[in-house]
Formats: sequence, C-alpha cells, structure tokens
Amino acid sequence: MSASPRVGATWLMGPADERERHLMRCRRRGERAWVVVARLGTPAALRPEQILARLRLTDSLSIRRLRDGYEIAGTLDAVNFDREAFERRLRGLAPRGADFGWARFPDDGATLDVLLEKAGSVERR
Repeated sequence: MSASPRVGATWLMGPADERERHLMRCRRRGERAWVVVARLGTPAALRPEQILARLRLTDSLSIRRLRDGYEIAGTLDAVNFDREAFERRLRGLAPRGADFGWARFPDDGATLDVLLEKAGSVERR
C-alpha cells in the first residue's frame, strides 16, 4: 500500500521555470496562450502521474497536493486548444468536483504572476 502524496508537495512537467519559459516563447512568436488554475477534488489514492497522463506533453504545468485533492497551474498553447476537452479530461479524475479559472495571454496580462493571479481569482462554477 503506497502512501498518499504529502499536502503541499509539488510536481512539475519539465523544469521548474518551464511555465514562464512557455509564456516567453509565445510572446516571442506573437502567439496567444492560456493560463489555467484548476482545483480538483480527488481521492487520496490518486497519484500525480495519473493526472499528468491526461495532459499534453507540450503543456507546462505544476501540480500541487491539497488536503482534499490537487491544484494544477500552468501555461498552455492557445493554438488548436479545446478548453472544454481539457476540463472534461480532468473532471473525470475529480469525483468531488473541479473548478477551473482561466486567463489569456496577452489579453489578461503579460506576466505569469499576473495571469496566474487572474486565473486563480476567477469566480468558480
């Protein structure tokens, strides 16, 4: 029997600063990007690897363990991106519910901190 991930522990797809680098690449190419903050109410037995398996390899995300689930925050290319499909894939892992907040680069801000703050403060459904 494996132990649950520690509350507050964080897992990353790629290097720690990849979310910021992803945004810089979009800025340089003149492309739009989405920044997401999602909170998933998941069973304690769910592993971060199971969440990562539902995401694109090109996404730049962090996953942080919360007391009652996970928080996902990151940068995603806007080209050929389907927000509804992204939410649907993650909702399938969250029997206790899922909330998503979104911000769009550059419309909602120019820095990762501003975009994450905006996405994290979006009214929850």
